[in-house]
Amino acid sequence: MHCYSIVAAVATMLAAGAACDRIAPENEDDNPLKTVELSSRSSDFVREGKTFTFNYIDRINAESQKDYVISPLSMQFLLGMLLNGAQGATATEISNVLGYGAGETDAVNEYCYSMLTQLPKLDKKTSLSLANAIFVDNGYPLKKAYKSAMAKFYNAEIANLDFRDTGPSTKAINDWCSKNTNGLIPKVIDEVSPDMLAYLLNALYFKSQWKDKFDKAATADEYFTDEVGTKGKVKMMKRYK
Repeated sequence: MHCYSIVAAVATMLAAGAACDRIAPENEDDNPLKTVELSSRSSDFVREGKTFTFNYIDRINAESQKDYVISPLSMQFLLGMLLNGAQGATATEISNVLGYGAGETDAVNEYCYSMLTQLPKLDKKTSLSLANAIFVDNGYPLKKAYKSAMAKFYNAEIANLDFRDTGPSTKAINDWCSKNTNGLIPKVIDEVSPDMLAYLLNALYFKSQWKDKFDKAATADEYFTDEVGTKGKVKMMKRYK
């Protein structure tokens, strides 16, 4: 049986200001608030998409007691990419999950393109990159129209790999992950499975500053109580007014 693997947890978020020296807040006029410009249909999707976001978070919470950093936006990109290759009932189900109706692939693509191109430009003091990729077994060449849509709306890297030759294929996928997270996530899979048809990946890299920065020298060991009542000392940031 051939399967798709959607790898959405390639997300690296750095709170860069946590290790900065104490500095007076910078003038906010130097970095005015910007917003993403969306069409009326995409704006409707933002409202409808909240249901998808909370359902996604609830599902993750229900299946594991571990802590995760997740990005619903990343999953929206991946499902949008999958939608472009789907037909019939499968396409309708994906559209419905995303908050759209049947036959609205163009609207999904428009929304994803807007987020992909506008979000990285909103804050000049923030480094944000969003990357997508599709790695397909070389026995399944992709149609030209699909590859064109992936490049146009998702800026996706597309490659056919020999999944039976697991070493080079695994390296290619992990190298992509490392490159698009600035080396912070060097490996996303242990080994490619020969049974897989395709791997769809999204990487989100975020690095920004605290609005009010912390003094690194003020970091101190303090007691932290976890959810079962166990106490232990951890490093805690402090800020004095």
